[in-house]
Amino acid sequence: MIILQVTIFLVIWTSKCAAGPNILDKIIPEDALLNFTDLSKKYGHTAEEHNVVTEDGYILKLFHIPGESKKPIFIMHGLGDSADSYVLRGHKSLAVTLANAGYDVWLGNNRGNKYSRRHSNLNPDKDNKFWQFSFHEIGIYDLPAMIDFVLGKTKSDKVDVIAHSQGTTAFFALLATKTVYNDKINVLAALGPVAFLGNLSPPISTIAITGPVINQVLINMNVEEIAANETAARELQTRLCSLGFIGGNFCRFGLIFPLFGFDPEGLEAEFAPIALAHFPAGLSRKSLVHYDQLFYSKRFSSFDFGPSMNLKIYKSFGPPDYDLNKVTTRIALYLGRNDPFAKIKDAELLKEILPNVVEFKIIDSNKWTHVDFAWANDMDKYLFPLIFDILKKFD
Repeated sequence: MIILQVTIFLVIWTSKCAAGPNILDKIIPEDALLNFTDLSKKYGHTAEEHNVVTEDGYILKLFHIPGESKKPIFIMHGLGDSADSYVLRGHKSLAVTLANAGYDVWLGNNRGNKYSRRHSNLNPDKDNKFWQFSFHEIGIYDLPAMIDFVLGKTKSDKVDVIAHSQGTTAFFALLATKTVYNDKINVLAALGPVAFLGNLSPPISTIAITGPVINQVLINMNVEEIAANETAARELQTRLCSLGFIGGNFCRFGLIFPLFGFDPEGLEAEFAPIALAHFPAGLSRKSLVHYDQLFYSKRFSSFDFGPSMNLKIYKSFGPPDYDLNKVTTRIALYLGRNDPFAKIKDAELLKEILPNVVEFKIIDSNKWTHVDFAWANDMDKYLFPLIFDILKKFD
């Protein structure tokens, strides 16, 4: 049953919407309809937009909320997400809070999400090659391009980084592979860090176990893009979630909590339609396959193309592990007790291997989930003090 449910969900999210511009009606909250720059403006900041081109031709959207004097901070979102998550809480969101404190805030968008669905040669609607990426390519291409752009614009030697979920995975891959970037990052605050996936629990572990079957179904259907922004499912979801208390709770208990962890106090019914109007923001099938590989192998390694291709690419039959001993950047790891993805035991293994972990903190809330790092209404109580402390410690 779980195979059927997840497969149907992913397939529905690939169905393009052909509706006209008046499909959204008056019941939908305003913040569900605003983009990043509109949300930033609404909450007191004028955001700049920059296009950054990667070495392999992807055109990424980089947002900038100018600060008064302090050095730049770069924020990187998680799997299927976008920079929107860091302004959705308005005055209590991470990006706005940092900007209010005077920091110069930069927010990335990885290839394939709604803001970075462009390429110098490839058409994402026609060329499957566009979608042949996972956190590896995000790490070795997207992150260097954006980090170098920020450093060039700000004339800074280093940048502070806050990354969530897949954002942390991509940074670990980058810092282990292109070691020069260890000298360009002052400190990396890793929220819900993901590298090892050996301790997943149901229902996430159940989905991961059935991953190969789901993947084969998607391959047979020629599905490479998942959770595109403009889909029939998005419209239906946005409308349903906006149907007052009943709709908001339907989306919380039916969509968010089963996958990301149960925290009804941290994520109220009124916020559900706003969050799910912006998330998911698009990802590739290969991204899910790579994470499923980490689950099965219990290793943090490059993508497994199969023995013959591995031999050509890696000169070995299996994919090589990322050498985390080369990650010399200061790393602060922040975990949630109720996080179904970034499990504390897996993070403890990560801590043992990384040579420069300067902080290992479990959020002081028994209900803190994976998405609470981006969406919780009490981030100002549980998360922001930790972030400000680490930034000040290494200022």
